[in-house]
Amino acid sequence: NDMLSVAMGFLITASILRLTGKSKMTSNANTELKDISLRQAIIVGFAQMWAIVPGISRSGSTIAAGILSGIKFESAAAFSFLLALPAIAGASLLEIIELARNGFQLGDFTIGHLALGLVVSAAVSLASLYLLVQILRKGKLAWFSWYLFLLGVSLMIWQILSLSRG
Repeated sequence: NDMLSVAMGFLITASILRLTGKSKMTSNANTELKDISLRQAIIVGFAQMWAIVPGISRSGSTIAAGILSGIKFESAAAFSFLLALPAIAGASLLEIIELARNGFQLGDFTIGHLALGLVVSAAVSLASLYLLVQILRKGKLAWFSWYLFLLGVSLMIWQILSLSRG
């Protein structure tokens, strides 16, 4: 049952991303990062709020909301990234507090493991961000919607078949 809601989230994200490919809807996307209005920031903030629903991509929905509200493609990606920083910092702080409560017991892990994980995570994040900006510059974010449509429909079919057997 939970997987059906995830599948629906994928389909919703796909639909939102698909809208970014419609030239009439994105032809006014020319606001630079430094010029984002309060109205645009609120629209993107609401998109981030909806991303608590399983299957709805936080970055996909915030970037699409930014573009659809008139923010330039690259600026929408940068704003989405900046908007994620407080959430990531907050989650990290909660994890550090939990580690402190447990006396910084890392189990089988060492500080070296954590450092390596941090470095690899940062490298993959930067590479992903670079790739995303390249996709946005070409105006091809909507292409990702086809992947999400396929994934959402496949997941729904799998869940329906699983429920009918069980």
